[in-house]
Amino acid sequence: MLTGTLMDAAGRPLADATVSVLGEAPPASITHAAGAFLLRTALPVPGLRVPYAGFKQQEEPPRAWRRWPFT
Repeated sequence: MLTGTLMDAAGRPLADATVSVLGEAPPASITHAAGAFLLRTALPVPGLRVPYAGFKQQEEPPRAWRRWPFT
């Protein structure tokens, strides 16, 4: 299981974003109002994919997750 919180570059939570594991078919997770998500997947994962309306699609490896500015 993998949990996390998506925030924009200003630190605001991103609600209703889709989060999925790179190279895996759905299911994906949708962030709730506070930007949190939960993915039921085996660890470690190769990276995450996050498409979000109004932002460019992001695909990042695990090393980038700690401080991942979403633009």
